[in-house]
Amino acid sequence: MTNAQPLISDSILLILSKEPSTTLLPGQPALLEEEIVKIKSSLDLDVLVVGMNPSLSLRTYKQLFNRLRKRKEEDGLLNVLNQLSEGGKGFEKSLGNEKDWNVWVGDTFSGSNSSGKEEAFSELQYYFVEGKKKPGRDKISWPVVRLGDNLSKCQTITYFDTIRRTLAAGLKAMESNSERRELTWYQIDLFHERETVQASFLSSLKDGKKWNDKAEIAVRKFWKQVDRLKPKVLLVANSNVSDLIFTNYDDVLNETFNFGSGPGRQGFGKTLYWDNASFSLRIQTDDTEQVPQVVFSRQLSGGASSSMWYYVAKEIGRMLSSVD
Repeated sequence: MTNAQPLISDSILLILSKEPSTTLLPGQPALLEEEIVKIKSSLDLDVLVVGMNPSLSLRTYKQLFNRLRKRKEEDGLLNVLNQLSEGGKGFEKSLGNEKDWNVWVGDTFSGSNSSGKEEAFSELQYYFVEGKKKPGRDKISWPVVRLGDNLSKCQTITYFDTIRRTLAAGLKAMESNSERRELTWYQIDLFHERETVQASFLSSLKDGKKWNDKAEIAVRKFWKQVDRLKPKVLLVANSNVSDLIFTNYDDVLNETFNFGSGPGRQGFGKTLYWDNASFSLRIQTDDTEQVPQVVFSRQLSGGASSSMWYYVAKEIGRMLSSVD
């Protein structure tokens, strides 16, 4: 399970408008609709990372707070949390007790009626992904990983630290094929629920062994986001996400790599196939549709070795080199 994304707007359909909008695109950091328009007009998205579900766990928030406090930068995070609701002011106290934490989460993320709620969520999520205060809206951009970055100075939580390290290694792998010094990225989750235990959450997405309508609706919305953002590479950071967003994930792995039969779940949206020319799994589509290349990386949400980490980074570098 990915973590660290607070509960925010369920709407992920981008409706372009000339009028000011407060509709958020769920992700890390949460961007507003008009910000997406500005960014897309000047800067392409290299890597879109997709995970399973946000987490409001005590461990995750404590990790972020302690890292910011070590750098004496925790005041900005506290100010953002206190913007969300009157009940949100007990954050530091709640970090010492699971029961207090659950009360604080309910007051802050479910009971908040703050007039600046949308922008506060966006600022909060910027702390998670970048480990610092969100810049002015006229300066907003995709998160960027650059060659030479000192990643130890922008640590937030383990999940996003791992993303940055993986992408930095992928950028370095491009050096022989590209003069690129940076790459852009963004992270989204398929679901936006309060449930933090993946096993429990998965059971709510199934009718028997099959994914239910709730799962299908989320996946359809996800692919609309992908079409809107047009990333060059889609980095899938959770094995259950792989099952969900592709119609034949289990089958294609069995047919291509003889991995043995999976649970047999049939996902939604896109169909994978093995492309001998590029020696990789590709999304089946017609020539008029722009789709990203795909790499799978279970280790971003735990459970893989550093050698797998290296493989994923090399794949990202190879894919981005091929589209430069």
